[in-house]
Amino acid sequence: MFFSWKTKVSLSLAFVAYIAVEFLLYSIYKQVPITLNDRNYVFKREITVAELLKAGNLSPRPGNLVNKSGKLLEKGLGYRCKITVNGRRSNLSRKLHRQDKVVFKPGRDISLDATKTYEPIPWWTENIGEGPFKTLLRRGKAGRRELIVDKNGNVIYSRIIFPPQPQIFKHQKQPPEKVAALTFDDGPNPPYTEQILRILADKQAAATFFPIGRQIAKFPETVRKIARSGFEIGNHSFNHILLSGRPPEQINQEIDATSNLVKQLTGKPTQLLRPPFGRVNAQLQQILDSKNYKLALWNVDTDDWNGDSLEQMWQYFVSEVKPGAIILMHDGGGDRSKTVAILPRIIDYLYDHGYAIVNLSQLFNGK
Repeated sequence: MFFSWKTKVSLSLAFVAYIAVEFLLYSIYKQVPITLNDRNYVFKREITVAELLKAGNLSPRPGNLVNKSGKLLEKGLGYRCKITVNGRRSNLSRKLHRQDKVVFKPGRDISLDATKTYEPIPWWTENIGEGPFKTLLRRGKAGRRELIVDKNGNVIYSRIIFPPQPQIFKHQKQPPEKVAALTFDDGPNPPYTEQILRILADKQAAATFFPIGRQIAKFPETVRKIARSGFEIGNHSFNHILLSGRPPEQINQEIDATSNLVKQLTGKPTQLLRPPFGRVNAQLQQILDSKNYKLALWNVDTDDWNGDSLEQMWQYFVSEVKPGAIILMHDGGGDRSKTVAILPRIIDYLYDHGYAIVNLSQLFNGK
């Protein structure tokens, strides 16, 4: 069948008109009119509530928490925004359809009579392995917490800025290659002995104390505290006299009087003796052997008794410390504030260089 050219033109025009009408109807149909806070918007596709708010330059963020003067305490702790679609509460992910009516009320600040403060979060200690010898694997690190507190002291809000990290000790039955013992002579001597005890406890370091008998008689409670804290107590004579060359009766009296006091206060006799000034002769050694005492000298002298500066003391220590170090310090015999000041640095150095810090009996028994 053949059409005339006029018929063909008419059919072509009709087809073009049909396509145009279909496109117009399609465009009209696909338009998505939406009302936001009584303002009309038209979109070419269905969108979410979040996309609508973005188109309207509206933020769904909540308000802030502020103090009475308007100063920011914490972002995002105020009242949340309110969104309704056709009168019903909605969330940001909801898809919107033609003729939906959206009402948006922004978040508002909350004003309180409150202040922001911070507090540390203490670290704790973890122990791995078994045995009396322990080496520090990782230092503990305190965390930090942010608090918002009202005028009555009530905590309204808190968050951890960064968490604490535990201190980790490795325990082993055999002594590690690097072992050191901290020793303190001539005490007890408040307040220095107590300050030293606090440092040792805080850093979980063992130590051996060699008190003088006459000082024990003056400060018995301090000796009890040393024992209760788990530290070892040795014997440093009663009057801090040079024992070598003295009559045997006087040597025995000096040793026994001190040992009896320690046993009376702690329930345990002394088993280590450090002779005053480090002087020992054959007679003194024979008496110690008869009493089953171990002679406890030293091989690292911090010279804290000599009036030197902290830096000089530090150089003495660093130059002499080695595996098996027996470190001499003093908690008595005068002003020991420099000993207190340098002790944390010494302990940190030992731990940082892989030393296990033990009491003197452990060091001797490990050899």
